[in-house]
Amino acid sequence: MTTKSNRIAGVAAGLLTAFVLTGCTLFAEDDLPTLQRAATAQDQLPAMVAEDLRDRSDPAVDVDSVRLAGEHAGYSIYLAKSTDESENCLLVVKSGTEWGMGCGESQSLMTGTDPGVEARTTRDGVIPKDDGENTRDKGPWVVLTDDVIAREVTK
Repeated sequence: MTTKSNRIAGVAAGLLTAFVLTGCTLFAEDDLPTLQRAATAQDQLPAMVAEDLRDRSDPAVDVDSVRLAGEHAGYSIYLAKSTDESENCLLVVKSGTEWGMGCGESQSLMTGTDPGVEARTTRDGVIPKDDGENTRDKGPWVVLTDDVIAREVTK
């Protein structure tokens, strides 16, 4: 092994050690503040939605991790973790039979129903600037929590 190879190996080992000592992993999903709080009775999904989620395998949602982020335009908006905790999921629920879900990385998580509501994750309640496309039939973003915003979709 050359001196340059030894240095590269040393730097790589040092970085790995730093990740381990700080409790970080290279592939860890951000924990959203809403998912970190203790569950309450309000966090319960309608029974039919919970049953559908238990029967679903792609992605499998940990029903016990579901937390209500808030309500907007007649929809309840929830956050949850996948059973393997590799993704977070955003659910919009109008009733036990009318609901939608999207799963992925926290910073790009978005889902909705059309018409109905559109919800997405955010950091610190920041509302993104609209790109101007297809916003005519959408209301303004409303902050539900530090990590979830929603808006009404009319068409």
